[in-house]
Amino acid sequence: MRVVFLSFVILYVVVGATFGRPSFAPAKVLDYLRRYGYLSSADVKLSGGQRIRKVYEAVKRLQRFIGLKETGNPRDPLVEELVSKERCGFQDLGKTSQFKRKRRYALHGTKWSKNSLTYRVTSYTTDLTTQEVDKTIRTGLNKWANVTPLTFKKATTGIADIELSFDKSEDRDYSFDGPGGELAYAYFPLNNVDANSGDVHFDDAEKFIVKNKRKGVHLLWLVLHELGHSLGLDHSSNKKAIMYPIHPGSKSTYGLHRDDIIGIQQLYGRFNDPIKVHGLQRI
Repeated sequence: MRVVFLSFVILYVVVGATFGRPSFAPAKVLDYLRRYGYLSSADVKLSGGQRIRKVYEAVKRLQRFIGLKETGNPRDPLVEELVSKERCGFQDLGKTSQFKRKRRYALHGTKWSKNSLTYRVTSYTTDLTTQEVDKTIRTGLNKWANVTPLTFKKATTGIADIELSFDKSEDRDYSFDGPGGELAYAYFPLNNVDANSGDVHFDDAEKFIVKNKRKGVHLLWLVLHELGHSLGLDHSSNKKAIMYPIHPGSKSTYGLHRDDIIGIQQLYGRFNDPIKVHGLQRI
């Protein structure tokens, strides 16, 4: 391993000297590593061999989490392709992440202290009808409710536990990046100690779809994924899980994987109420 790393360092020192460039890694790769928790801001400010080592290790962590061959090369074509893919705006590696954990799912560490939650859509996209958006969100809530004791009630007034909105970049303190890239972000549950607890924000610059006949971001996948964060789940390294951070592209169906179900049941327990119908209460 030491020989491989030294060879890697020598290669990039030579390349950097040849082209007269102090940086051996593309800026977009460094930004991605920092933005999603693989590389700290302090690491980026290092120089020489220390910086190369930190970036090498960060790229390997990224490749391990996403499921790519671990080369550590920031100019690996698959890495450069990855950083341009559509994804969730949440970090992959937070304080709770453990690289050697046997499970793929991850728990953030916070959860709702109640099982009956309210939700409300505060703004809509123009890509879909209001009915299509509402139906998709209900479907997403149902899928989480059907494997837990959670119930969701639609609120028409006041502040809901989970508020969902389609926002332009200038609408929020959090800056979206326009079409492509980051698709949405959500807040973990803090029982509204913080006003944003559990809320979900979709980047309205995206083209949202509910049928695969059109090109765009499938809203059901994104709703399911962001609601997972709203309920307390971190990203999963399981490519088949709904909590995997990268948009999967067009699929015939979108649903919870066993990895997602095990994770959410670690937080709230299993569905055990035969009287509950689909987890939704309507008013």
